[in-house]
Amino acid sequence: MRASRSLLIVGVTATALVNVAALVVAEGEAKAEQRVAAPGFTVAASEDTYVTTHDQRVAKGKEWHLRTGTSSGQRRTLLKFAVSNLPPAACDITAQLRLWPRRATAGNEVTTVSRVGQGSWNEGTLWASRPTVGQALDTAQGLQSNTWAAFDVSQAVRANGEVSFTVTHQGTSHLDFASRENRQVNRPPQLAINYKTDCGGGTVPTPGPTPKPTVPTPGPTTKPTTQPTGKPTAGPTPGPGDGALWGLYRSGNADITVHEGTRLNSTTVPRRFDAFRRYYSFSQIIGTPPNQTVSWPSKRDAELARDRDLFLLFDSGCFGKCPTSFNGIALPKPVKFTGSNVPTDFTGEWFHPRDVASGRFDPLLRAIAKKIKAFPSPLILDISSEIDSQVEWMGNTPLRKEWLAGYRAMWRHIHDLFVKEGVTNVTWNYVVGGFANDDLIYTESYPGDAYVDWISWDPYDNGCSHGSAYGTLGRFYNRLEAGLLGQGARNKTYGIMEFGFGKRCQQAYFKNMAADLKRLPKIRAVLYFDRPNMPYTLTEEGWRGYALSGMDQYFNTDD
Repeated sequence: MRASRSLLIVGVTATALVNVAALVVAEGEAKAEQRVAAPGFTVAASEDTYVTTHDQRVAKGKEWHLRTGTSSGQRRTLLKFAVSNLPPAACDITAQLRLWPRRATAGNEVTTVSRVGQGSWNEGTLWASRPTVGQALDTAQGLQSNTWAAFDVSQAVRANGEVSFTVTHQGTSHLDFASRENRQVNRPPQLAINYKTDCGGGTVPTPGPTPKPTVPTPGPTTKPTTQPTGKPTAGPTPGPGDGALWGLYRSGNADITVHEGTRLNSTTVPRRFDAFRRYYSFSQIIGTPPNQTVSWPSKRDAELARDRDLFLLFDSGCFGKCPTSFNGIALPKPVKFTGSNVPTDFTGEWFHPRDVASGRFDPLLRAIAKKIKAFPSPLILDISSEIDSQVEWMGNTPLRKEWLAGYRAMWRHIHDLFVKEGVTNVTWNYVVGGFANDDLIYTESYPGDAYVDWISWDPYDNGCSHGSAYGTLGRFYNRLEAGLLGQGARNKTYGIMEFGFGKRCQQAYFKNMAADLKRLPKIRAVLYFDRPNMPYTLTEEGWRGYALSGMDQYFNTDD
């Protein structure tokens, strides 16, 4: 419901009010009966966008939501309307701005609609060129979700022409409204205008609302960075400020933009994905000596990462045959794993992590560091993920102990080499499967709090036995919270780099996934792993369910 408002008339004496009232009656009484009410009309926004301190390089004019708020930074919504249907004789004009909130607001959260001050804008405007906030027109508290919120903007609409508004919000979290691009919700910003005609040669004066002072807008605050300082740190690295990043992986490092659109159908979702995943290997070497390097990250990765978070894995497992040299320097021989007891994803040739930790791969690692350092966006990096998948099948053998110890040493060596090479645009993501019952796999492979920013895992429920998204995603979460990797690890950001649900429970699990993740608040990213011909491959109903889950406010952190 709208909060009740009081009319405040400042600096006007009682005598003056009486005189004004008398003047209104004297001049207007004879003409009041001549007014004829005319049907109102509604104007849809001609342009809408928002600007933000979080992502100052990417315009938001095509987003399906409009965001405003001051939590962990600044966001402002901008709206533009072209009014053209007012007749010359229009009088007693009233105008209401109608917005469609995507969440409810508390009674102490204040949403303010103001005139746009100095400066022009369009849907390509960024934070640096934003217009100023002008005169406040109306405020509201206690907005309801998915119900029209109305603001009185009559002072700004006196005749035909272009009118612009900015929407600000003071609260503990940002606020989203449906944009004109959101055809799924189909509740674009509206300007509802009513008026009267035949005013008898003049408009009867009506005391309008006293102009309210401009609501002060705090200056930009610095968003907690996900980039390390270049030195190992034991402190936590925050994820997004509110909710979780929402992403997708499709086999072969497929381009996820083909699944982004303005409508929900069997192949597209009506929004952009917040995050994407890439799987690469030491073995992807290109060029000829002495100018060899790795083929990744790619130019397309850089394009996608402009407005999405990139979670990148590079693996000591080789894609096909392992290379024997790099720029003329011999590389250690790989270990080859075959046999029915070896997990499918672990078969083939692998460089032993012990050899990587020894420094024998440093020329290759420096080439990788150089490529990543030149990458134009921050990225979240993990090395040879799912150590539990790599060693669980080995049993209690010397090889398992070697591999676990080598893995930890390899991670630390690569981290320190990147620091030495001046790579500052990465955060470090320790990724496991999360299914092994043997705690020692995790405690012996964990690189240490000083070397890790994120802790992530890859949960699946192919048989629909866990009962919900919470039951699936929360199993390893609860082990971490119980102290599996120590108190320092509990201060890390958590993520889900892969997950999958059995086909018969996908729809039910996705329906409640946002609510379930609110019970797992340290998880700040979820990426569904949609691989063909698997028990967890998305069905048509599953695709729709995952897409609809992505419409929830909790999965909209992409600024």
